[in-house]
Amino acid sequence: MYLCYAADEQFSMQTGVSMLSVLHATPVRPICFFILDGGLQPHSRATLSALAAAHDAEVRYIDILPQLDSIRRYGQKAWGDFPSLVTWARLFLPQLLPAEVDRVLYLDGDTLVAGDLSELYATDLSGVSIAAVEDCVNRQYRAALGLTPEAPYINAGVLLFHIAQLRLSIPSNWPDLYFREGKVYPMADQDVINLMFADSCRHLSLRYNYNVWFRTLSPAGLRLLMEDPTLCSFSDQEVADCAQGAVIYHFNTCKLVIRPWYQGQTDPAGELWRAMYAQSPWAGQPFSAEPQNLTRGDRRDRRMYQFFGRRVFPYVHEIDFRLRSFFSRLLPRRGRKGN
Repeated sequence: MYLCYAADEQFSMQTGVSMLSVLHATPVRPICFFILDGGLQPHSRATLSALAAAHDAEVRYIDILPQLDSIRRYGQKAWGDFPSLVTWARLFLPQLLPAEVDRVLYLDGDTLVAGDLSELYATDLSGVSIAAVEDCVNRQYRAALGLTPEAPYINAGVLLFHIAQLRLSIPSNWPDLYFREGKVYPMADQDVINLMFADSCRHLSLRYNYNVWFRTLSPAGLRLLMEDPTLCSFSDQEVADCAQGAVIYHFNTCKLVIRPWYQGQTDPAGELWRAMYAQSPWAGQPFSAEPQNLTRGDRRDRRMYQFFGRRVFPYVHEIDFRLRSFFSRLLPRRGRKGN
């Protein structure tokens, strides 16, 4: 079984905890981890390699600095709490991986595996390039990106790549095709992945990428918050089933909660991550404070979410938004009348 992460030094610990969760949950061997290395320190490489070896697995490191330099020259952005270009490297996997690899499961470093990955890894990829889980991105964003409003938008934190197919279908000069006229993508390589594989993706169950938005809000609440009544295809029952136990938990950025590797974590599944962390080589190290990158609106939303909870918050947010919009239209008029 081949798995892949992209990491630099600032996300090495989270990547290691995710790797450890894979090794605990998946009995199949051998397992080989490819790490797309965007700047790991020697001691972090040694720790990750030792962690894998202790569980009868191996790690192979692939230097991606040349690929990152090319992305940087195109002026592309990084995003998240730890802004880094390393995730862009997964689009170079057909050229980076050894010839014997015909499929690889890519995981973001902020995932936690709670169940056996064998069934996911064996997913039928006939006629498609990737398999992934739908994300909650509204119609307006999809249309602005260049997708049809009805097209599903996938979350790139868990991707099963059909490498044999990709070697035939992705041209080596793909950056020239997607970065024309200085195009910069708001959600970085995830946007490009959605454009690139819109017609060549098998959609997976939510249990393989149970991300933070589905943990913090109900499907109805997400549709209201995202202003899209058709948002995502998952039913209330599918989300509820994941709440009882998913295969892969994704601790992606959500301004409503604090991620589990920060002080005062508030993610509903955060204690699952911390339990695995407690068994890792990093156990005992103090958690850092959350980076102070919330806007004033983000802080207001977080306070409302903490007070009202997942069911009521979207409705309170909608009322708050409408009231602020109403008064923002009134204030300029009052200002002109007084002049």
